[in-house]
Amino acid sequence: MARGARAEDRLITARSGCEPSAASLGGKKFLHYQSIAELRTRFPTPLEDVCRAFDWVVKNAERFGGDPSRIVLAGESAGANLVTSLALALAYERPEPFAKLAFATGVVPRAVVPACGVFQVSDLARLKRRKPAMSSFIAD
Repeated sequence: MARGARAEDRLITARSGCEPSAASLGGKKFLHYQSIAELRTRFPTPLEDVCRAFDWVVKNAERFGGDPSRIVLAGESAGANLVTSLALALAYERPEPFAKLAFATGVVPRAVVPACGVFQVSDLARLKRRKPAMSSFIAD
């Protein structure tokens, strides 16, 4: 979504109890997620919210002229990490309640576009060594 988007065009987190709103840009439908800095929350709250939002999108896609079989996940920076985590929750059944909610939709995204995420794939055990109490959702 473009910088300076109107407040009513922004996705209100599922945690707030408000219904998310869809914004249209060039005929495509988008849901905009607030930045981590705006939310001032810690893991796993943003991922919980993204999983709830995905569940909402699947259930309401047709209302906004969408097709759940054509969903594409995209995110930049922290959003890249969130869409990648959501894609994992959709592809592999996990024990976390938020992941179960997303997995239960039965919808797999058509594509995942994580841009400029912070990923280190050369030493996956590094994170676990640095933070032994890290959630298995991240460490796995």
